[in-house]
Amino acid sequence: TFTNKAAKEMKERVSHALQSHQQGGQVFPYQAQPFVSTFHSLGVHLLKKFGHKFGLSKHVTILGRDDSKKKVKDILVEKGHDPKKIEPSKILNIISKQKGNNVSQAEFTTKVQMNKKGYGDEIAAIVWAEYDRELRKEKAVDFDDLLMLPVRLLKEFPEVKEYCNNQWQYIHVDEYQDTNPIQ
Repeated sequence: TFTNKAAKEMKERVSHALQSHQQGGQVFPYQAQPFVSTFHSLGVHLLKKFGHKFGLSKHVTILGRDDSKKKVKDILVEKGHDPKKIEPSKILNIISKQKGNNVSQAEFTTKVQMNKKGYGDEIAAIVWAEYDRELRKEKAVDFDDLLMLPVRLLKEFPEVKEYCNNQWQYIHVDEYQDTNPIQ
């Protein structure tokens, strides 16, 4: 689901339904409760288990939006741009939108170079490359990486896909019509 509040409510409902089912004399064949989470919490779960494949620790640092914006601002200044003329939040929005469409930094840079997109996209491509280097150096991720990196894990590492296939036979997505490609 999308929000922690919705995930909490869903966990409570599932737990109550299972208890009612068992009290009615029917046996639920599993000992553990079903895994219920937000998309981002599932991403954290997978990164804690398999993030080492990307050089991350089990206690991965997750940057909030303000920390990400500060990093982008610092990179803009470092590259000789005035953050009052080129707003860090706009650059971060471009990066976030691309990550939400499951577009990597390298793919975006190639598209920008081939299509000669706007000046903002050119700057975003340059900043994004440095931003990724900074995150890797700090062994950190941003909020969008909590979705993008687990997708990469599933695509690039068959053992991660096998783990997930063995872990979860069924997946239910609440409000599926409201999801974006990366979700």
